[in-house]
Amino acid sequence: INSPNDEFHFKMNFDQTSGYFVSNRLHTKGDFDIYFFWEVDKVKIQGRIFDQSINGPLTNAEIRFHPSQYLDEYFASAIDATGRYSTKIISDEIFKVEIIQEGKIIHEEKFEIHDTSGEPTTHIKDFSVK
Repeated sequence: INSPNDEFHFKMNFDQTSGYFVSNRLHTKGDFDIYFFWEVDKVKIQGRIFDQSINGPLTNAEIRFHPSQYLDEYFASAIDATGRYSTKIISDEIFKVEIIQEGKIIHEEKFEIHDTSGEPTTHIKDFSVK
């Protein structure tokens, strides 16, 4: 919800973890479609990005985790001056990871996470770019 498109008739189910809304967002089948939503478990992921060309941390960049089923959506984090990033992602998913610097994708790779424990966990994943 809160896409650049029109959403209305937001309704939460009794459990307060799922519900429905109507939208004319991207990939609709008609003009306005009814969408079901539910709470998704997320885990924290953090790490460093190493730039092999300078033998040090990558800076002034962004990392994006695109869920394989929803490539037009992503979880993102800025990469700080020490090459570190931190964000929350879906806990059981395959991702296309993109590292972007100055508007260009400088690295892509596949990353899988399978954490269905439901426990608060921080996963560490470092990446290296050429």
